[in-house]
Amino acid sequence: MDLTTLETLVEEQDGAVSAWVPFRDCFEVRLRHVTRKDLASMREHCSKRVYRKHQAETVLDEQRFAHELAGTILDWRGLTQAVLETLFPLKPGVDLGGQELPCTDANKRYMLEHAYDFDAFVIESVTDLERLREARVERETKNSSALSQPS
Repeated sequence: MDLTTLETLVEEQDGAVSAWVPFRDCFEVRLRHVTRKDLASMREHCSKRVYRKHQAETVLDEQRFAHELAGTILDWRGLTQAVLETLFPLKPGVDLGGQELPCTDANKRYMLEHAYDFDAFVIESVTDLERLREARVERETKNSSALSQPS
């Protein structure tokens, strides 16, 4: 069997895989799997050519890439002010009133651009199909055991 004939099938199946993955045991992020090919395409789409000392150089537009990468983040939970304070300094007087930060496009991009290691975590997680599958199986196992226990 030739793997090139399976490529489109694999990409369609992998694109549908998503799971809740813990970030530093602080909060959970629901991520959508991205194939290596799609990630490379994302990077290429977000690259720009600049000239330094008359030499052409290709550089990644970080903000544009964060915007593209934000599409792989489907949701999050547990991202509170206490968690945010461990990720980057907040302005004095900021108070979320104990509520979780909503998972909006603007918040996703801000987290990717400013929270140390969050972008690397997302890139590593969305391309690691096995990690996403394990996280999904672990979550399903945890949920099924919680439902089967008598109250």
